Amino acid sequence: MLNIDVFQERNAPWKKSIRDLKSSTIRETDGFVGKVLQKSGLRPYQTKDKARKCFCFLSVADETDSVKMKVYGKDRYEEIKEESSYLFSRCLIKEGDVIIVPTLSKVSQTRSVDVPEELEMEATRLIYQESPVYSIEKAKQSADKTKVSVEGTVTEIDPVGKTKVNYKRQKVKTQSFRLEDETGSIRIVMWDEGAVAECSRLSVGDVVKLANMKTHEYFGDVSLNSTASIRIIKVQSVGVQSERIEILGIKKATKKETQLEAEMKHQLHTFVVATRLLAKTVGFKLTGDFRGSLLDKLPFSADAEIRGNEIITITAASKM
Repeated sequence: MLNIDVFQERNAPWKKSIRDLKSSTIRETDGFVGKVLQKSGLRPYQTKDKARKCFCFLSVADETDSVKMKVYGKDRYEEIKEESSYLFSRCLIKEGDVIIVPTLSKVSQTRSVDVPEELEMEATRLIYQESPVYSIEKAKQSADKTKVSVEGTVTEIDPVGKTKVNYKRQKVKTQSFRLEDETGSIRIVMWDEGAVAECSRLSVGDVVKLANMKTHEYFGDVSLNSTASIRIIKVQSVGVQSERIEILGIKKATKKETQLEAEMKHQLHTFVVATRLLAKTVGFKLTGDFRGSLLDKLPFSADAEIRGNEIITITAASKM
């Protein structure tokens, strides 16, 4: 357990509590230790020089208080994990009730901070308020652009792609998956790098709550789009699955990866597998017409370990 008084006893005046930092001016040498309770998606911005950069928000707490933080840098976003504790130091800035962590600051993981339950609850409300929870049927009946939260089981995950966005005049990362509850199913579309990153831990069969989505109607078909405050909360996780799959088709094949259409548990899914791994499984070399040679082998059964929509190990179920 972290004890702020111990820091003072060790003659380390630069080590502050969150309560102290919120009530006084932050000096360049000040630092503090806190537990990350919540992390927003990655949010892009442009510098004065038109360079594209990223930041995210954190809700952080210690034994004394909680605070909202704004952390700059994609690397920092990927390094910082929820439920982990960190030492934040050097060049911290306070703007109102928000502590800014610029790229010059230091962030180091440290031992866990013991946060009182009431402060944990307070911290989880710092970044955004959660939109109402709807059944999928009710969400599909809602007006276009209604903010909703839904809960259900992931039944299908598509590979990451890129979609052109007219107002940005460029393509952005997108990923879609299908969510199902007792009232129906709906397509979920995650837009931009931060939202797509939220999908990286999902697997078919996970029960999840999607907070702060937005309905999108297109020619009568309703889907849910991610927003800047999207949050995926796992209710029940299946983790890595070991399954027998029937490989039926090829969507895309490059030297790096291959997208396969396969049947698993009587449903069609799109899986991504490293092409080198697949070539080893079927006994082909990565030369010549690999795609054509693979097509000649279809369909075939295989035993695979699957995480999300990625095949991490694969073995042909019978000699090929």
